[in-house]
Amino acid sequence: MYLVFLKFMKLTLLSPSSSLYFLPRVKILHQLLEKHFDIEVISIVGKGEKDDFFREEFSNYKSIKFNVNTVLKELIKQVKGDIVYAVQAKASSFGLARNLKHYKKIPLVLDISSREIYSSFPHSKNLWINFIFSLPYFTNPNSFVYTWMLEKKIKTANLITTSSKQLQDIYGGELIPHACDTNFFDPKLYNRDEIRKYMNWSDSKVIIFAGNAKANTGLEQLLKALKSIKDEKIVLAIVGKITPFYKKLAKMDLRVSLYEFQSRLNIAKLLTASDLAVIPQRNLRMTEGKVPVKLFEAMSIALPIISTNVSDIPNILDGCGLISPVDDIKSLKENIEKILKDKDLAKDLGNKAREKCIKNYSLDVVSRKFVKTLEMLKIK
Repeated sequence: MYLVFLKFMKLTLLSPSSSLYFLPRVKILHQLLEKHFDIEVISIVGKGEKDDFFREEFSNYKSIKFNVNTVLKELIKQVKGDIVYAVQAKASSFGLARNLKHYKKIPLVLDISSREIYSSFPHSKNLWINFIFSLPYFTNPNSFVYTWMLEKKIKTANLITTSSKQLQDIYGGELIPHACDTNFFDPKLYNRDEIRKYMNWSDSKVIIFAGNAKANTGLEQLLKALKSIKDEKIVLAIVGKITPFYKKLAKMDLRVSLYEFQSRLNIAKLLTASDLAVIPQRNLRMTEGKVPVKLFEAMSIALPIISTNVSDIPNILDGCGLISPVDDIKSLKENIEKILKDKDLAKDLGNKAREKCIKNYSLDVVSRKFVKTLEMLKIK
């Protein structure tokens, strides 16, 4: 057994895809480590994928097109890191990283922020149904069969990090929660009144949801709650990549406004200009252990927040946010009305949320713990 001291060493962050789905966690890991290590980011680009957002975000970035015959050879040639840090237990990250560990004799760290076995197509809870329906996708390395096989190999990583306590309970390893740049997401830096005037929100009560609008987020439940609140001044701003599901939501209520994926600066401004962040989640296998990154940005901006009792969220918002039971439309409605009607409560919750974010989830705080975890890696 050897001990590797990581200071001044190079680290390769390997993303399974250039999809926006993976960008937030890759970005957080990069921010946590960039002051301490020389980092390169590599994403495996699938057919039809674009990597524009990765290219914009990371200066030391490389992309490798997925080709079953050449991807590993190209990766071995391109990877310069002394450590490979795979994002998610998928074949195009963790699977390839296991090979890199063997060929390059370097340690492998695996980060888990969701249970990929339940996020891979198909999504049934039944193992055999998943096997059967995934057979036509046998050539897809990230389909259910390969993801299920890799699930059994997770313990072969030299180190495991997870983004939530629930995932840590399942997989072990070290808890490295999502972190936020609380210096950047500081409401004092942005002129709320000017932004609201620019957005035509001056007389509105703005509820914001920023993130991927998917069926697992509970946005349909939010729309149902909103429909029962007869207040024409309410605006629900949904910010993220516009999808058919996104457009479906907009048709449910005329008070919904859709905004495409925004830069970090624009997200900070939109959060500052909002009155309330509602970040609902559903209790599904695919959401098991997941915690939304946008939760921490809203906390840092000192917004009052409403979310649901899923994963670590109740603990994160304990004392600084309101929690509604999953799929409880009445509770969601009552909590929305409570915050929008009580400005003192909204201000108090927002201030406490920022205080807690600075204390527990700022980049500096989480980074110190992270670096201590990585300072000595045991190679098997």
